[in-house]
Amino acid sequence: MNATASQPSVETDRPGPILIEQVLADIWRFTLDLEAVELDASFFSLGGDSLLAMVTIEQIKQRLGWRLNLGELMRLPSIRALAASRATPQLANDERPLVRLSNRGDLPPLVLLHPETGLASAYGKLVRWLGRGRGCYAVQSPLFSGEELPPTIEQQAELYAELLYEEFADEEIHLAGWSGGAALAYELARIGPARQLGVSKLVLIDPPPPAAPEPPRELLLARFAEQLAAQSGRDQPAGLGAGDPGDVASLVPWVFGAGAELSAGSAALDAAVETYRTCTSALARYTVGDAPDALDVPALLLHGAATEAAAASWRLACPAATAQLAGDAGGPLCAEAARALADKIGTFCR
Repeated sequence: MNATASQPSVETDRPGPILIEQVLADIWRFTLDLEAVELDASFFSLGGDSLLAMVTIEQIKQRLGWRLNLGELMRLPSIRALAASRATPQLANDERPLVRLSNRGDLPPLVLLHPETGLASAYGKLVRWLGRGRGCYAVQSPLFSGEELPPTIEQQAELYAELLYEEFADEEIHLAGWSGGAALAYELARIGPARQLGVSKLVLIDPPPPAAPEPPRELLLARFAEQLAAQSGRDQPAGLGAGDPGDVASLVPWVFGAGAELSAGSAALDAAVETYRTCTSALARYTVGDAPDALDVPALLLHGAATEAAAASWRLACPAATAQLAGDAGGPLCAEAARALADKIGTFCR
């Protein structure tokens, strides 16, 4: 293993471009097969070559929407340099809601449904372990592509069913989702046969409680920041997001770094915040089916101790194999737990 593998993957002693650096670190670890990378380490000194550079450039395009060439990667070979070079931050590929996170393999594709933030990057650490020999895809909020996000979970699932049929037709696929993404994955699996989708496995990770209360307006940004912190593995600074729910610009330095342009950062975050508002409102009105035969797809329910009550309701909707995870909601997606979670998913999704 490369000596840099023992180093922390992202520094935590300074404010920085958290999401961008986290996504780039996930890509570096995946393409270079490293446990962790330093922010200032050169891609090429870590073992990168021209072939791996092409794979990395494609992953950056898919996950961040950035169009790079080999020359740019050679001039900006570190995570810190590459992140700092982007004056206009983006949160995800804004070309289409379906983002490919790894190349196709022999195993059925795994499609990951976005949580309340709408971000495909939430699953970056999982894909490092699940994306070998299997095509991993993520459905992100259509608001990033300038399209509308329907106001209910059922309508969102109908929209995503069309998207998946365009990509896979009736090919065998597996679905998974964390938090609100679990509700979307469940609805897609439920309507899959009628929409001619070949859904054969379903994984629910810390699904939300039935009719979860919508956060008060004054706490909207704080709760949004809390979920971002959970999926990025970073601590949420005290008071972040408190106050005016329309003050999205206050989150820009925390997400993209102190030097990011506020106007550009606010525009990039607007879609994520609006997705969060729409999805939390939709989940507050959503009731999962309570008939034991509501779903005829093998399912795996993974939950933390804090979400046991919610898990009980989901067991009624889909008689699933169940496994308890260490930690609470968001923990399974963090670096420390992603390997164990991926092992459980990979064993089930054969």
